[in-house]
Amino acid sequence: MKTRVPAELKFPQAETERLFLRYYRWSYRQQLRLSLLLALLGWIVFGVFDGLYYPEVAHSLWRIRYLYVLPPVLVLVAAVWSGRFPKLDRLFVTAAIIIAGLGVIAMAPVLPPEGRDYPFSGLMLITFLTYTTFRLRFVWATTAGLSLLVAYNLVVLRSGTFSSEAIVMADFFLTTTNLFGMLAAYLLEYDSRRTFLLLRQLRESRRRLWGVNRDMERINARLHSLARTDELTGLANRRSFYEAFGREWNRARRYGGPISAVMLDIDHFKEVNDRYGHQTGDEYLRSVAQVLSRAAQRAGDLVARLGGEEFILVLPGTVAREAARVAERVRRELEELALPNVDAPTGPRLTISAGVASLRPGEDNSPDDLIRLADEALYRAKEEGRNRVVCQG
Repeated sequence: MKTRVPAELKFPQAETERLFLRYYRWSYRQQLRLSLLLALLGWIVFGVFDGLYYPEVAHSLWRIRYLYVLPPVLVLVAAVWSGRFPKLDRLFVTAAIIIAGLGVIAMAPVLPPEGRDYPFSGLMLITFLTYTTFRLRFVWATTAGLSLLVAYNLVVLRSGTFSSEAIVMADFFLTTTNLFGMLAAYLLEYDSRRTFLLLRQLRESRRRLWGVNRDMERINARLHSLARTDELTGLANRRSFYEAFGREWNRARRYGGPISAVMLDIDHFKEVNDRYGHQTGDEYLRSVAQVLSRAAQRAGDLVARLGGEEFILVLPGTVAREAARVAERVRRELEELALPNVDAPTGPRLTISAGVASLRPGEDNSPDDLIRLADEALYRAKEEGRNRVVCQG
């Protein structure tokens, strides 16, 4: 996204310009309100000096100040404060400035010659506020400032009561003030537009960064899952299984309960791959994983694929007899799936062998002991002809 501001202070894209104008209105809304309030109070209070320094024409000055200028300016300021016409705020402020400036200019012919500097000073102050404090955009500030400069010259020339020297000096200072004011207004708006673009760029960068972070979180979660689960079956892998098994073992040791392990191995799985191919073998592995997952429904139950066609099921709080019933249910459910394995010596269907062991964790045993006992039971199940559950311990 580009951050270059056009020299003409207008973005070529209509939508960008619309968004900037809204940003500009809301960014300086409070500053504008406060500036208007202070300027309004200053206008009212200055009436005191009308009476103090020029009592002979005070009524004429007050008529201009409070009757001709103050009511319309109050209406315009109230409209800005109401917030009901946000798109017209700057137009209302520009109109209020011009009305106030015309009021000051109208006071000039009324004052005696020695008081001609009085309205001129007020006009200089209004011009300064126009280009700076009110934060008008360049086009509005320039319109107000130059309008007052032209109006001042028209009034003083028509009145015929001002010397040429006074007019030249006043024009010099007013013109110089307008030129520097225009430069200030231009730079202020230029900086505001650049800030607007930078903020948009920052928001866009944050949005993209948020998207990248979200993608990274998904990737990290996926990597974490891959590091802890078997990609083929979705079960815990060996590493994450042993971490969880260690926690369950310590919990059982703390509370003095039993913990059982069921080691399972698919019978003659090599024949499946040789006969049907590895894709079918993978499908069989997933089927076994699904059956085991249904058997491990309690909190704390663990099921994992240790590698190849070997699986393990850990059942905390379960004695060997109960674990053997779970293993037998798994064996029957898998057998009922009737997955073909016609080359297996044990029959035309896919079967499993399981070894069950149970221990009460204590000082004299460890998780490895339970795994070893379950593995020995599995070995016996294979020796006895496979497709069976053997319990040990």
